[in-house]
This record gives sequence, C-alpha cells and structure tokens, in this order.
Amino acid sequence: MKKDKVYLLEDLHDEIQRLEFQDQVWADETKTLWEKAQFSHCDHILDLGCGPGFASMELARSIKAGGKVTALDSTLEYLEFLKQKIQKENISNLHTLHSPIENAPFENEQFDGVFARMVLLFIKDLEQALEKIFQSMRPGGRLAISDFHSYRSSFIMSPHSPKLEKILDIQHNFFLRHSCDLEIARKLPELLMDLGFDIMSLDPIQKIGKPQNQYWTWVEIFLHKFIPQLIEEKEITKTLADEFWLEWNTRKKDPKTFFTTPTFLNIVAKKP
Repeated sequence: MKKDKVYLLEDLHDEIQRLEFQDQVWADETKTLWEKAQFSHCDHILDLGCGPGFASMELARSIKAGGKVTALDSTLEYLEFLKQKIQKENISNLHTLHSPIENAPFENEQFDGVFARMVLLFIKDLEQALEKIFQSMRPGGRLAISDFHSYRSSFIMSPHSPKLEKILDIQHNFFLRHSCDLEIARKLPELLMDLGFDIMSLDPIQKIGKPQNQYWTWVEIFLHKFIPQLIEEKEITKTLADEFWLEWNTRKKDPKTFFTTPTFLNIVAKKP
C-alpha cells in the first residue's frame, strides 16, 4: 500500500509494523486469491503498491522456478526497507521499481500476473491506471485485486456505538475529500470488463471483530494512528477522540461486543 497523507503518520517504522500485521491478518484470504489467479504458475508477477513488500516476498517464494516478481511503490522509503529484506533473506527473484502506478515504465515488461491489494482506492485517475495495467499484461494474464467494496455501510459495531459511527462518518468524508474511494470495488468489475478483461471470480470478504481477536486489533491499530491525524487536520477535537476511546475501551471489556469489518471484494480478472 502506498504512503499517503490520508492514512499515514510520519513514523515510518511504526507504519511498517502496522502493515506487517495487516498482511498477517489477511494472509489466508490473500493466498486464496493468488490460488484462484494461478499465480504459482506465472513467469512474472507485478505487485502494485507493494508498500514494505511483505506480500511481494511471499509471492517471490511461491512463484514457479525461474519466475520473478516486480514490487512497485511510489514511496522510496518502503522500497529501501524491502531491498534490505531482499538482501538479508537472499531473495534473488524479487526486484523493486520506484514509480507511481499511473506513470510506471512498463514498456519493456509483460506480466502474466498482477496483484493489487488496498491500493486502487488511492488512485485518482483509475481508468488510466487500469488501462496501463491491461497494456502491460500478456494475453492470458491474471489480475488479482483485493479492495474495499463497502466501508462505512458494512463496518458496524453491536451493540450500537454512537462514537464509532461519528468517527466513521468523519473518516469517510475525509477520504472523499482526498479523492480516495472506500467503495472502489463496486466500480471495478464494470471498468475491467470495459477494458476487455474477463471476470473470473468475485468473492466478498467480511469478518467478525471481537475483543482481543486479530480483526479487532487490526482496526484498533489503525484507529490509534488515524485519529491523531484527524485531530491534526482539525477534523475532530481531542474531546471527541477521548470520548471515543472511552467508549471503545468500555466495549472492549464487554464479551457481548462485536463488529463486522469493512467488506472487501476479491476479484480475479483475465486478459483474453
């Protein structure tokens, strides 16, 4: 996932740790997506918006003998982190590329696998980016996407949490103002088909977060990073933030509490 003011703070080390945990939380769903896309049979896979490259390294380990992975991101610090991991773990078939997706120099590459997880929502000119991806793929290549289908409408706590609802309303509007679409996956099947892709599979992904389980922790870690951003941007007051955390921590002690996570859509599309 690329670095963006919308959701990141300046503490890069802390953010890398958050993204590593996020990668672990959604690892099973990601591997299932890769299996449907037949990535283990690919010769060259592109990881779009790779961030620190945790998924890129796993792809490089799972691709067939002689295959390679290109990890692309617009944040140089993430790629430097990944390069250190590549060197330390001696991963010879993983290479990095520093570029925005929309302007990536793919002219000399032809990918038979492309992976994009929680990155397309940040792209302002999505149709241009998808066209570039389509042109960079070989006939028969598979595009595997995991992105938000519904965020605000599916992210619900029970019993009802007024303060969480308030924070989510503010967050949704904040993302919209920064040209980020938390319902991007609703548009993707139509856009992909218009470009010429065949849709192979569409799978909704939603989980239950309960106090102390990994989905609860995934959300909590994000909120601990994002709420200070909202305060800094004067989107919320510290008083509202304190009231939210009081409610959140009270619910955290209640075994009857649960929430449904934002819904993802996992998509596999094929270039004819």
